[in-house]
Amino acid sequence: MPSAASKVIAILFLAVIMLAGPCVLILDAVLAIRNVIFIRSATVTDGTILELRLLRGSHNGYSYAPVFRFTADDEQTYILVSKMSTNPPGFTVGEHVRVLYVKGHPEGAKIDTFLQQWMPQLVLTIVGGGFSVIPAIVVIRRRRQRISSAEPQWRTSK
Repeated sequence: MPSAASKVIAILFLAVIMLAGPCVLILDAVLAIRNVIFIRSATVTDGTILELRLLRGSHNGYSYAPVFRFTADDEQTYILVSKMSTNPPGFTVGEHVRVLYVKGHPEGAKIDTFLQQWMPQLVLTIVGGGFSVIPAIVVIRRRRQRISSAEPQWRTSK
């Protein structure tokens, strides 16, 4: 039988995880709203993939971030590295892409593809959903076990 201290630690751990899930989902919603505002207010232009920059991650992992060039409405050419990288690469060198940017702020330009626009929100939805649903399942199962073990014996046996 677990000690009282281990029960308290388990309950606190479960509570932190249960709070983390909704907090991540709230952050996800805020970022999604900001992204929708960006997409709706952005100027569209054409761009070209110049290179695929190799980025090293943890545990010997790596991914490729597209480096793209576009000309903004101020007639200046900008070269940016996407904040989103993937493995395998999602683009090829020389590929023409649509680019979105807010007038006056071309340094915040993004390539207009689903993954480039929505990958952070997808990851946060999965993580926040998991941190919300899994602890809820644990709590529901534990309550059912307590209820079934607390039922009088005359009800369960025939």
